[in-house]
Amino acid sequence: MKTALATAFLLVMVVQARAVTTATQAFTTFTDENGNVGVVSVARQLDPFTHATTTTTVTYSFCVQTTAASCLEGSGTVPNDAFTGNLTSSVGKADVLKLHADTTIPGFVNELCIAPDPFGGCEGGISPATGGLISLAFTKKRGDIEVFTSGDFRRENFKITLDSVSTISQFPGKVQGTVIGTNVSTDASMAFDTETGKGTPAMDSLLERSVTPQTLRRLQRLTGNKL
Repeated sequence: MKTALATAFLLVMVVQARAVTTATQAFTTFTDENGNVGVVSVARQLDPFTHATTTTTVTYSFCVQTTAASCLEGSGTVPNDAFTGNLTSSVGKADVLKLHADTTIPGFVNELCIAPDPFGGCEGGISPATGGLISLAFTKKRGDIEVFTSGDFRRENFKITLDSVSTISQFPGKVQGTVIGTNVSTDASMAFDTETGKGTPAMDSLLERSVTPQTLRRLQRLTGNKL
């Protein structure tokens, strides 16, 4: 009986300590044929509270650095099957993530930014625009990894309500494909976040660790500062 109870207790501890991948993300900056710098970011996010719902979000912009009078950008959710593949922490695997998203679908917001400024704004306002197809393949570079770990702990009324560790594993890589008619073949970054423990910690942004401030401001405007 004691052996059975001990085994059951160990099984419960293993389940509670299981690492759950809560986010997978890839992004790249690129230069179009006119010399304008753009960005694409895609994230697959598991609901941090229920671990039951997954949402895939795509954000793109041709306005990061441009001298054009106006430029195209957009953000929204896409079907989960538009972003396929998984990342592992193995530096020996060239994991591949594929994005094939149609930004003309209902609910996805495409807009023309008039007189874009370097702070993520549009001095001349915005107007509705038509998006298009984003088709990219991100390939993780073998041999490289950078890991960021943070912990969250909280005790309420003498009881531990939060005791969790977040681990972000980030990798350099390459990306090839097209962004609404623009050919892309350049460097990329890929990352995934795992949570281990009890409770729901504050989510960390994978993007904030890697992009330039100018790129981050542009993405924050498009996503309503939710990254």
